[in-house]
Amino acid sequence: MTPERESSLAFDLATLSDVGSERANNEDCCGTWVDGAKSALLAVADGVGEYEGGELASQTAIEVTLKAYSESPASWGALKRLHRAVQQANIEIYDRAIVVPELRRMATTITAVVIDAGELMPSRETGTGLRRRVRKLFGR
Repeated sequence: MTPERESSLAFDLATLSDVGSERANNEDCCGTWVDGAKSALLAVADGVGEYEGGELASQTAIEVTLKAYSESPASWGALKRLHRAVQQANIEIYDRAIVVPELRRMATTITAVVIDAGELMPSRETGTGLRRRVRKLFGR
């Protein structure tokens, strides 16, 4: 990346989720975390609607992933930080499901990408829709 391009990076982000026409409630959750003009994390989680707790699972996945990523050392690099953040979210969802019997089968998918100094770094977690759209947007 050229120094001119790197110095001009900035983000305009928006998140939106729609319940659609087939369901009464929305079990999706999305979120972003921006670290200056050069780095951003974008994530979307889709709660599994067949069981209790899909909405809670997706919300937890996003909140924990964003928090864990933002608090991890930058020296780890973006991919390790993202991987560890999603692992932490998975642990918290699992732990909650064990404690609350009604939530034993709650689940969600999560897809997250980090843009770091102009480089797109997708997660290798479940879910592909966001990853496809982001790759299309960036021509990758």
